[in-house]
Amino acid sequence: MHDLQDELSPPSVKQHLTAIRLLFDWLVTGHVIDTNPAHSVRGPRYTVKKGKTPVLTPEEAHALLESVPITKKPAYDTEAADQPDLLGLRDRALIAIMVFSFARIGAVIQMKVGDYFVQGRRRISANLFVAIVAWV
Repeated sequence: MHDLQDELSPPSVKQHLTAIRLLFDWLVTGHVIDTNPAHSVRGPRYTVKKGKTPVLTPEEAHALLESVPITKKPAYDTEAADQPDLLGLRDRALIAIMVFSFARIGAVIQMKVGDYFVQGRRRISANLFVAIVAWV
């Protein structure tokens, strides 16, 4: 454990120790060994000093959304007018939903069209407020 503490952070050392404990628990359950030798080993103490996840300011959120291109020049004719970039629009919509609803990407991707319903002027999801999509 002391060698790991020199190389890794305390949470990483605790994860390694947990993996070793689980391995020995599995060996005890399978009757390969009688007792878990890692059961009494203590990991390093670690306390989280921050209690809040950092949140983007409105200016940072706006800059992030504006950094995603939503138009592109056609590949076959460089002098033609810009066309919508579907990948950029998709990415901007996903990022907007995540930024303004605090949802993770997995939750946003699993959303279906049927998850939305209209209430007044806003589009509201069963789980998320997605009125911002109209802004994008």
